[in-house]
Amino acid sequence: YWPGPLTLVLPLRDGHGIHPLATTSLDTVALRMPRGFGRDLIERLGRPLAAPSANSSGRISPTSADAVNEDLGDRIQLVADGGRTVVGVESTIVKVAPGEVRLLRPGGVTADEIGDFLGVPVMRGGQGSIEAPGMLASHYAPDAAVRLICWFPPGSSTVVVTLFAGDKARIGDVWYSSVASRADPLIDAWKREVSDDESDK
Repeated sequence: YWPGPLTLVLPLRDGHGIHPLATTSLDTVALRMPRGFGRDLIERLGRPLAAPSANSSGRISPTSADAVNEDLGDRIQLVADGGRTVVGVESTIVKVAPGEVRLLRPGGVTADEIGDFLGVPVMRGGQGSIEAPGMLASHYAPDAAVRLICWFPPGSSTVVVTLFAGDKARIGDVWYSSVASRADPLIDAWKREVSDDESDK
């Protein structure tokens, strides 16, 4: 999956020479080898690039130069247009440590794909501290109203959460196979919304 939408968080070695601003003073460094325009640019420069994401903190990932301009255009001097992204979501971030590989942020490569390739299970989540983007309470939030509608397919123990942008546009469905463990808070919120609606009537 290299080059590709995969970021590896690796321990720094002594005498690494990487500036603390590029590692946020952590004892690890996040490395990625992109495809296409990004890789061509790195090869032309002949050295690694340290760069932030092309979006405001907490906002959704851009998939085109137009989206970057819309978000950051008045704050930066140049946007290099390498065409639309192929995957459309941020890269997967995994932390590689002695004896384990841990998923810090889901993305363009799934944990199952990485685990199958390595032949070892990929652990999920961090270890108490913020180690990567995507581990904050709010992450890549769209600037739009979103409605969640919970419903049960007939004859099934699963619950489906349908997402709507505003009042009309349907975004998609999220299926939960374990109703009790993951869907109860959503169902409770839905019941409260229904009760509020009925009280308004």
